[in-house]
Amino acid sequence: ANLQTTVRNFAAKYRLEGGNAEVQNLRAELLGGTLAGSAIVRDLAGAGQGKVQASLKNVSLSVLQTDTRTHSLREAHVVGTISADARASWSKELKNLVAHGNAKIKAAVGRDPATPLDGEIHADYSARSQRLALRRSYLRTPHNSLMLEGSVSRFSKLQFRLQARDLHELEAVAENFRSLAPGLPAQTLDVHGAALLNGSVTGSLKEPQILAQIAATNFRIKGSSWKRLRARLSAGPSQLSVSRGELVAATQGRITFNLQSALDRWAYSASSPVTAKISASHISLADLQRLANKTYPVAGTLALNLSLHGTQLNPVGRGNATLANLKIAKETLQQVRAEFQGNGEAVDVTLHARMPAGNAQGKFTYRPKTEGYQARFQANDIRLEKFATVAARHLPVVGGMNIDVEGSGTLKNPELTATLAIPT
Repeated sequence: ANLQTTVRNFAAKYRLEGGNAEVQNLRAELLGGTLAGSAIVRDLAGAGQGKVQASLKNVSLSVLQTDTRTHSLREAHVVGTISADARASWSKELKNLVAHGNAKIKAAVGRDPATPLDGEIHADYSARSQRLALRRSYLRTPHNSLMLEGSVSRFSKLQFRLQARDLHELEAVAENFRSLAPGLPAQTLDVHGAALLNGSVTGSLKEPQILAQIAATNFRIKGSSWKRLRARLSAGPSQLSVSRGELVAATQGRITFNLQSALDRWAYSASSPVTAKISASHISLADLQRLANKTYPVAGTLALNLSLHGTQLNPVGRGNATLANLKIAKETLQQVRAEFQGNGEAVDVTLHARMPAGNAQGKFTYRPKTEGYQARFQANDIRLEKFATVAARHLPVVGGMNIDVEGSGTLKNPELTATLAIPT
C-alpha cells in the first residue's frame, strides 16, 4: 500500500564537516505518534560507514490504515498503537546493511465485542545474505497465540506454533479480515474447541516448503461434534499433501485420509495429478449434512473405502460406500451399497438398495471430461403395503409396483425417463 501522511513539528540538528555527515535530535510527529532518531555517516567519499538509530512511539493503527488506504484493516475495525525501535549500520554500500529492530503492538480487532490483540516482533536483518531472523516473536489474543522463531532467507528455517485454546475466538478475528462479494451473505464455520498447529518453513522465499502437524480435540464445526482431528501437512508451490489424517466423531465414527495433489505455482486445476485414500466407518449422515450446510430429511450412517489417482478429469481407482439404517422422511432402507470404479475415461457405479418394501438396483456411468452420464435404475415388485406412510395412515393399498428409470445427457442438460407399473 502507498503511504501518504502528514509530518508535523519536524526538527533536527545536522552537520556536514570533515567528510562526515551527522543528524542529531531528529524529532517529528506522524501517524498519530512520534519519531525520534539520529544518523551519522563517516568518510562520505571513502569508506562510507553509516549508523542510524530511530524509534517510533504510539503510532495509531487508525491513522495508519487511513493514510495507507488499507481497506482490509479499515473493514476489520483494527484500532490501537504500534511502537518500534531500530538501529542499522553499513559500510560503503547499502547492500552491506545490517539492522536490528523491535516492535510492539497493542490493538483490538472487530467490534461488539472487540478482541484484544498484542504482540512483539524482534528481528535482525542482513542485506548481503537477504536474511531476516525472528527472535521470541509472537501475536496473541486472550485465548490464542502464534509464536515465531527462526529465519527467512534463501535458505529459510522458520519455526511457528499456533496454540488455539478457543477456536471460535480465532474465527471471529479472521472473519474481520475477510472480504465478501456484494450481495453474498457471510458463511461462518461456527467452530469451537482447541487446536495446536506446529510447523516450519524452509527453502527460499520464491519456493518455500511448509511442514506442519495439526491436532484438535473436542471441537465443534457447523453444529457437528468431533472428538479428535490429527494430520500432517506438507505444502509448496508444486505440491500439497495431507497425510496420516484422522477424524474421530464425538459419538461414533472415524475417518482416515491421505491426500496429495500437484500444484502449479500454488494453483490447483482439474488436470492436476491427485492421489487419495479415504476410509470411513459409522459416520453419521446428520454430521455430514451439517458440515455441508444441508438439511435433508435423511438419517443413517456411512461406511466408505476409496482409493484413487489420476486427475479430476481422468480419475482411476475404485471404492465402495454403504449407507446403513437409512431413513428418508418416514421410510426406512436397511442398506444402500454403491461400488464405483474409474478407468481414466469414465466412472462406473453400481447401486443396490434393500428395504422392507423390496429391493432395487441401478447402474450409473459418468464421464468427467464431457460431464456426460448414462443411468439405469430398476425395482421390481415393490410392495406398496410395506411403505411406512401407507401403514401409518391405514391406507387400503395392496400390491406390487415395478419402477424403471433410465436417462442420459450431461449435468447441464439432463434427460430422464421414468416408468411406473402396477401389474393387475
